[in-house]
Amino acid sequence: MARHSKPFSHYLYRLDPPVQTQQFRDPLDHATLIELRGLSSDRSIGLQTVVPPSVHESGEHVRFEQGFDGTPANVNAAVLVSAVRKVAAAVLLVRHWPRKGSRHHAFLALAGVLARAGWTLNDARAFHRAIYRCLWSANAELDAADSEVQSTFEKHFAGAEITGIPTLVGVIDKKVVEIAFAG
Repeated sequence: MARHSKPFSHYLYRLDPPVQTQQFRDPLDHATLIELRGLSSDRSIGLQTVVPPSVHESGEHVRFEQGFDGTPANVNAAVLVSAVRKVAAAVLLVRHWPRKGSRHHAFLALAGVLARAGWTLNDARAFHRAIYRCLWSANAELDAADSEVQSTFEKHFAGAEITGIPTLVGVIDKKVVEIAFAG
């Protein structure tokens, strides 16, 4: 669902089991990064969403995106919660990523954090690529992301020294790094 100014901003799912509403916020300015709407804290009905053919409070018409037939997909709750947490972490990191000077060190440190956290190489590559795409559009940068992740994972599995959280908090606020990798 969406409106003109916010295309593809809402997705509908049927979850098994149902989950409680979770809001992911930036720890520095408290801006909402992403929200997973579900049951309220007392496990009753949760937050409401304006659905088509309604009109949003901004005056824009709410619509289903082209191709959506109005039937929510059935999704395992744990899978969706994990995916939403990863999106929130990526958005948070993008908002606070160093713009100059330490970008390369930050990406190597991020790869080290993901390797130590047990991420698969493919998942870590996808996470890096998502951040690169938000920050820069050049394909050469995307190739560099894969190379950084690959070399860091190889070093990690070979028992060699890699960077991680201490390097990352040297270039990104510690609160941001802690929230990005919490739970």
